[in-house]
Amino acid sequence: MAVNRVCACLGCRCTSVACAGHRLIEPGPFPAWVVLIYVVSMAAVGSLWLNVAGTPFRSGVGPYAAVLTWAICVFGFIFVRTMEVFLHRPPPPDQLL
Repeated sequence: MAVNRVCACLGCRCTSVACAGHRLIEPGPFPAWVVLIYVVSMAAVGSLWLNVAGTPFRSGVGPYAAVLTWAICVFGFIFVRTMEVFLHRPPPPDQLL
């Protein structure tokens, strides 16, 4: 059990360090859907940490199933949004015939 906690802590630390250097591509605030997905994802991660600690309920697999389902849905949504942006982007000038 202690090894899992150490691995989770190190993974969290590495992720926060790796993401610290990212910059905004477009100026201005984030769209509301991005903020909503971020907030729900942080709540999901928080529920997993509470599940590991056994607070307020005994540890179980339910939160993991819920968070995995949420992650799969978010990944699919991001994939569709990325494809939409990619497919509706005008071609570069050097590729025009």
